[in-house]
Amino acid sequence: MTAPAERDALLERLAGLPAGFTLRRCPARADEAPPALETDGRGELELHALLPGVTLAYWAVLGGTVRLAGARRPALIAACCRRGSLRCAPDGGLPALDAGTIAICGQPDCPRTLTLPDGVCEGLALRFDCPSLAAQPPALLDGAHVSPAALAARFCGGPPAVFPAGSPALPPLMALFDLPEALRPAYGRLRALETLLCLHRLLHDGAQQAAQRPAAMEAVHAYLMEHLDQRIPIDALARRFLMNPTTLKAAFKAAYGASLAAHIRAHRMERAAALLRGTDQSVAAIASAATRFAMSSSARWLCQSAVMRRANRTMTNTATSRITQHHRVG
Repeated sequence: MTAPAERDALLERLAGLPAGFTLRRCPARADEAPPALETDGRGELELHALLPGVTLAYWAVLGGTVRLAGARRPALIAACCRRGSLRCAPDGGLPALDAGTIAICGQPDCPRTLTLPDGVCEGLALRFDCPSLAAQPPALLDGAHVSPAALAARFCGGPPAVFPAGSPALPPLMALFDLPEALRPAYGRLRALETLLCLHRLLHDGAQQAAQRPAAMEAVHAYLMEHLDQRIPIDALARRFLMNPTTLKAAFKAAYGASLAAHIRAHRMERAAALLRGTDQSVAAIASAATRFAMSSSARWLCQSAVMRRANRTMTNTATSRITQHHRVG
């Protein structure tokens, strides 16, 4: 089945559901806590209890908003989006989740309302209850020194992290979507353990890099981030920090793992992408802003992405309207 056909089949299936989430637990347990998601539309929510403190949730929703309940205890979430997107208010503490991305964040301690810019979203999430994991650590992680408290401090108490779905830093969570239902719990447990190990390694590697990073390079990096919209010649940068240009380039690459030019380009791309995701500016305005970040070729790519995303949003809204009208007539 082609991607458009899959999307249309999903929309038709969701349009035929009753209001709210249709919940299914695997295995069914009457003593489970109520689900953490609510919606003003209609959707499917499938919950799998994988391990003590670890839950896998699949969701597909058609509507305008989704409400995420607040966590009573520190909980870490690894969410992956297959179709559509989710947005939270800028001060909501949750990252934007787009199709083909994985977000690592803490579940806020009070409810948050997420919007669906495309009117539909399909995704999954692994939820780790950190106190439960600390009390009953999985046997397969013996000797790995994975600390749920350290993961909670970084991702629940610090900024969220967003990765492309194919990032080698994380396990292939997208592969969990197309599994037969009978295999989802087993593969879910494997991916959950892999996710914990990968996040532990990210913390360990990040701490090592920070410890080895010279203070001079930290100062150079901070200066560049403050002047990201300006062109700063390497000679001028070297004079400012009293270094030889060749030495500066080599030291920066050793500290950050990328050349000065590549590192700056990546941050400019992130900032321009944030304009596309977080504003309703016209494509022309976004292109102008992107060009100010000295990214002529990147700006063209970003504008094409904006056009495609907004076209897809229009198609989805049209299809949703037709399906809803069809069900009303029927």
